[in-house]
Order: sequence, then structure tokens, then C-alpha cells
Amino acid sequence: MDAKLLEGLGFSKNEAKVYVALLRLGSASVGTITEESGVHRRNVYDAIERLTRKALVGHAVKNRTKYFEVSSPYLLLDMMKEEKKLLERREREIKSMVSRLISRKDPEGEKQDVKIYRGPESRRVVFEEILNTTKQNLVLGAHTPSKLSKRYLRKWHKRRVKRGVKDRLIYNCPEPYAREVSKLPFTEVRFMPREIDSKTAINIYGNKVAILLWSNGTPVTIMIDNEKVAEDFRQYFNFLWSVAKESV
Repeated sequence: MDAKLLEGLGFSKNEAKVYVALLRLGSASVGTITEESGVHRRNVYDAIERLTRKALVGHAVKNRTKYFEVSSPYLLLDMMKEEKKLLERREREIKSMVSRLISRKDPEGEKQDVKIYRGPESRRVVFEEILNTTKQNLVLGAHTPSKLSKRYLRKWHKRRVKRGVKDRLIYNCPEPYAREVSKLPFTEVRFMPREIDSKTAINIYGNKVAILLWSNGTPVTIMIDNEKVAEDFRQYFNFLWSVAKESV
């Protein structure tokens, strides 16, 4: 069993390693579990205590030594079912919240054109909205994302391709990540004639323009919801696309 699967059920990393080690060992002392799992002995004790509270691990005493073993693995199926119910309930709650937010009108009767989001999650606001609201996303100033963002974006691109959402990206300069993205379906990549050193990216989709920048080390996203502004940016993108190069 892969420990990562257990982490998806709410196990901590150490709990998952200890549980998988016990599955392989059958019945074992803390010392043997430590060697098999690669988890520090003190952390093995903590993990076993938590697993015991969840009724996932039991023990027997032999010659004054505790030997631990996994209780019925079928309990994992019960945990999976509970996790599924929780996710379904959260999904219903989020859908309800989104519906209320969409239907809510501004007290003044005027639509707010500009919103500012701060923090790492502000990026996901944009990318999740792209998947759910449009069939084409234009990107100015595309660049290689951070290691954390790259993991999310690789999964995001798979979802995008599956939904048939087109991505057209203009990169500042040729990068390994740009070549990786260019191989995906529903994806076109071009490069500016000369290298531009900028970490600000602009996404244009539907009636929105999202400016993704950094301020004092913090991700900041400026969202402009305005049909005319989006069209202006789209024309600007199309002009740059016409002079950008398909390869460098």
C-alpha cells in the first residue's frame, strides 16, 4: 500500500508510514517498526498512540514487550466512506455559498469592477474560475511558476485539457517549463523577441482580466471584471501574439 493513499484519508505522514510498516510486518515492537518505517522512534510512539485512538492499531504484550499490529484493514473502507460523505457535504455547502455570492447584488446597485486578493490562494481563485467560466485563456508574461505553484498547475493543466479549455501563452523567454506546457493539447505558446525579466502575468478570459504580481514577497491578484477592459487587453494580446515567435 502506498503511504500517500493513506495521507489522502487524513493520516499524517508519520501515521501513514507506521501503518504501512505494520501491514508489512504483521506484529512488531516499536524498535522493529522504527527500522521498517524510517520514522524516528519518538515519532513512532506518537503515531501509534494516534492510530490506537482511531482503533486502527492494537497491541499485545509478550515477555513484557508490546507488539503492535493493524486491526481490521476494513476500517480503512469505513474511513473512506466517511471522508467521501464529508467531501460531498462540503461540496454542497460550497456550491450553495457560490450560488448566494453570484446572485447577491451590490448594495448600491452597481457592480464592483476591481477586486484585490492577497496570498497564495489568490492565484487559485483565478485558475479555478477559468476552468468553470470560459473556453479560452490568454496569458501575457507567462513564466515558470514556483515549485509549490508548479505542482498545482500541472494538475490544473490536466483538468483544463480534459475540459477542452484552450490556453494561449506568451512567454517572456524560452524556458524548460514553457516547452513542457507547449506539448499539451489545447495549448499554444509563443515567445517575445527579446527576453523580458518580469514575474507579472496577465490572464484574460471572458469579461475578466487578472493581473498576477508580487508585492513584498506576497502574491497579489488584481481582478478586473469589465467587458470593455477585457476586450482592450485581448486586442493588445493579439497584437503581441502576431509579433511573438513560435520558437527561439
